[in-house]
Amino acid sequence: MNQYNITLEIKAPVSYYRVHWSPFIRLSKERIRSTVPSEAGIFQVFLNKKGNLDLLGTHQAYYGGLRSIFLEIMDEDCQVSFPDKEKLRSEETYIRYALSSSKDVLRDILHHFTGSESSGRFEEILVEEKETMKVAR
Repeated sequence: MNQYNITLEIKAPVSYYRVHWSPFIRLSKERIRSTVPSEAGIFQVFLNKKGNLDLLGTHQAYYGGLRSIFLEIMDEDCQVSFPDKEKLRSEETYIRYALSSSKDVLRDILHHFTGSESSGRFEEILVEEKETMKVAR
């Protein structure tokens, strides 16, 4: 099992998720190919603004996995629709991720971060983030 994952503990009607984030990874084709798995998960995109990493958004990748979505974002010929794609290519961008193969888990975590629709399985969704705050070199 990958150490960068999402775990769930249920104490009905509340869900307790723990998100174990990967280190921050500079968005480049080489780093993506060598570091990011081709598995489903949730990810966050950050822009480096004068030494501070500003969160640009939280998203999920399911079909094709995380590696595929990042490579599509970086590929200028790919017509994938993604917010601020040109900005991600031209500026110093970092990503981090956590893996889960469950669509319901991804929907619940995305709901927590973005307010999108949850899976509807729980009355309350609580999320604890475990992060190293390190940048992968």
